[in-house]
Amino acid sequence: MRQQLIIPPTPRLIEMAHAAAFLGIGERTFETLWRTNRLPQPHRIGRRLLWDVKVLDRYVDALSGLKVPEDTNEGWFLQHRTVYQASFSCQVIGMGARDRPRAA
Repeated sequence: MRQQLIIPPTPRLIEMAHAAAFLGIGERTFETLWRTNRLPQPHRIGRRLLWDVKVLDRYVDALSGLKVPEDTNEGWFLQHRTVYQASFSCQVIGMGARDRPRAA
């Protein structure tokens, strides 16, 4: 009888450490961006905070200037999209916190 290799599925919801790694930033930077409402908010399941990989992927798409589908139900994301783009641009060119654009 042959043994089958079972590969576990990639999780859709990930913890902060994995979400930070997914975005290529440190955990402290991720937490700062999250707490200042500049990252998508997590889902609370029990005591755990978990981020949706697809929402994080849309966030990165918006930072890159790619079109985000308008039919998405992520109203929060669409509302803050331009703030993310401006914030990311400031981080790339090294502007200080007081020089960054503020959310309306």
